[in-house]
Amino acid sequence: MFGIGSSKTPPQPTLIFDIGSGSVGAALVDCAPKCPTILWTLRQELPFQEKIVFDRLFKGMLGALSVVAQSAAREGLPKLGVHPLKDIVAVFASPWYISQTVVLKKEEKEPIAVAGHFNEVKQFLLEKEKAMQGGTPGGTAVLLEQNIIHTALNGYPTAKPHGKRARTMETAVFVSMLGKDVDTEVRNAIERALHRSLSSAHSFALVSFAAIRDLFQTEEDFLLLDIGAEVADMGLVRKGVLLETGSFPKGRNFVLRSVAETLKTIPAEAAGRIELYRAGKSDTVESKRIAAALAEVGGEWQKAFGEGLQALGKDSLLPRTVFITADADLSEWFRVAVLGSQVRELTLSGEPFTAVLISPEQLKGHVAFQGGVTPDPFFALEALFVHKAVQSLIV
Repeated sequence: MFGIGSSKTPPQPTLIFDIGSGSVGAALVDCAPKCPTILWTLRQELPFQEKIVFDRLFKGMLGALSVVAQSAAREGLPKLGVHPLKDIVAVFASPWYISQTVVLKKEEKEPIAVAGHFNEVKQFLLEKEKAMQGGTPGGTAVLLEQNIIHTALNGYPTAKPHGKRARTMETAVFVSMLGKDVDTEVRNAIERALHRSLSSAHSFALVSFAAIRDLFQTEEDFLLLDIGAEVADMGLVRKGVLLETGSFPKGRNFVLRSVAETLKTIPAEAAGRIELYRAGKSDTVESKRIAAALAEVGGEWQKAFGEGLQALGKDSLLPRTVFITADADLSEWFRVAVLGSQVRELTLSGEPFTAVLISPEQLKGHVAFQGGVTPDPFFALEALFVHKAVQSLIV
């Protein structure tokens, strides 16, 4: 790419690891230009499990991580003529972390310096970390991230509150925790392959929230739905603040297992038959069988989705707009399932959801993919998040 005689300076990219429940991916991203450019990617699927056992899932994740990390070191970086890396960033999806948004408010009769409020926030968060320690899979919990995602003084949002005075103060902090064993083994696998330590780690909940909020600035209130292989994660955003998160254990593999059971086959074959059906390449009899199987599992999935929404919006009605991230093979199917969900009584307007699928086409102009690189919406959102951090504009 940058051969002998080239006058262009090779980029100093960031290496992003996308660690999910169905695959682990790696992407090299050039964050120097105004629009982040994804230069190289690789994704390794985890072994499919008929029944989820955490230890086996963990082992499979570490195996996939080792493959993509070693490929990045031996193929990705040499191919681009890149050395050294700027940063190495890991982004974890469910079920590897737990998270919670903490909103702290303070009101005084007269304006006071906000420094005291933030000291109270720090103390409260130390206590919150201890309270969350028992809920993570993969060992005792360690802090993954602790990000202030919103601050308002006297009712007005501000990005630079320090040194100011106010009568009312409100701060929202997103806190996530990771199992210590997961944290240790992931860091060790990356360091073995690249001979460098992990620079930072984040949850996909925070990454997708921050990126989507910036992409769709006219939307203050919305829902996030990230459909992973084993778990579907939800987030409730109001006035630009990620207030609640939740999940239900029915991701992409739930659909494949259910269809496979109906068709009396294995999930891998079911996935292939669904792909042919959705491409219009199945005969009439096969199409009817696949359609009936998908309709049956769709009803089950919509029921779980509705129950998850009820828990998420237990104290108030929900926004109509849902931003969806999902693997390409079933992303449109999930979008249609969301549109058909009977949850009108849960929305603010009493109308059906507006479902927006985050796709590479939608991200054009915001993220660029080097020629020959397969567009991937997960890497795109992560690249936007990292690019903003590099530009020192992260919330």
